[in-house]
Amino acid sequence: MDQETYDQTTVPKQVFGDDILYLKPNTELTAQFHEGIVVAYTLPATVDLEVVDTPPIIKGATATNQLKDAKLETGLTTRVPGFIVIGEKIRISTDTGQYQSRA
Repeated sequence: MDQETYDQTTVPKQVFGDDILYLKPNTELTAQFHEGIVVAYTLPATVDLEVVDTPPIIKGATATNQLKDAKLETGLTTRVPGFIVIGEKIRISTDTGQYQSRA
């Protein structure tokens, strides 16, 4: 939706490719159009996503800085510190796909 005119445009998922894994409903981004077709877009630098699946807390993880896999609400999989649990919201860099912090 254009924030100034409130015009809404539907963009096919295929336009975003793998970047779709960083997008939730109502995520703001900048898009450039040519004759009604998206030709370029810019994602936000970071997104906050909820962890939906990850192994249990790893004992001693804060002392050794161990990483484990986590699946996020959009289907994105990334590595997170051992203390992150299911249901937590975390901040992910859209440039690298890496964990940055708790949200």
